Parts: sequence; structure tokens; C-alpha cells
Amino acid sequence: MRNSLRIQLLAGVLGPLAVVLLLLVSVAYRDAASTTRTVTDRILLGSARTIAEQIRFGENGVEAMVPPSALSMFDFGEGDTVYYRVTTSEGRLLAGYLELPPPPAAVGAQPQYYDARFRNEPIRLVAVG
Repeated sequence: MRNSLRIQLLAGVLGPLAVVLLLLVSVAYRDAASTTRTVTDRILLGSARTIAEQIRFGENGVEAMVPPSALSMFDFGEGDTVYYRVTTSEGRLLAGYLELPPPPAAVGAQPQYYDARFRNEPIRLVAVG
């Protein structure tokens, strides 16, 4: 009888504790994923703005030079690949990969973040106007 009471008390304490632990783990995971996405988006936007600052009107019309600093922002030593596309408002390619998925809607003054697949890999993109 005495062991049975201990087991019941232990189960009564460990059951709710396990539920609280699972809740805390799920909240921590969600917060970590949100923070990771925010940091990645800010680096992505910084890189896009660095590229956008290099667009010039030259002798041959609009030209885009992609500085190494724009691509090195993502060099974490993990073998990540950076894809980019710089186009005119008419859609003419100035630099980068034409086959990158376009933004789902027209790009306004605010950056537009979106997820897509490119070369069978999930990618995160930002479009700036």
C-alpha cells in the first residue's frame, strides 16, 4: 500500500511536469525559429540593398555590378549558395539567375520576403523595388 501511494504521488507530479516541459520545448522551438528567420531576413535584405546600390546608368544603359560583400554576408562556411537576380522594371536581366522564382505580387516600397524552390531546394528570397 505504501509503495502504491508513492507511485500515485510520483505519477501525479511527473504527469503535469511532462506536459509543462513539452509546452516549454515547443515555445522555445517556435521562438528560436522566429529569431532565426528574422536574422536571416535582415541579412538577406542587407545583401539585396548592397546589390541595389550598385545599379548604375552607364554607356550601355542600366548596369548592375554585384559586389563580393553582398555575397559574403552569407558565407557561414556551410557550403551555402547565394542566388540573386537583378532585373529592370520591364524584366530584362542585368545580373544573376533569370530562372529564380519571381515574387508572388508586385514589389512596392517595402521589401517582399517569400519562400520558393530553386533547383529542387527550398530557398528564402527578398524582392526590393
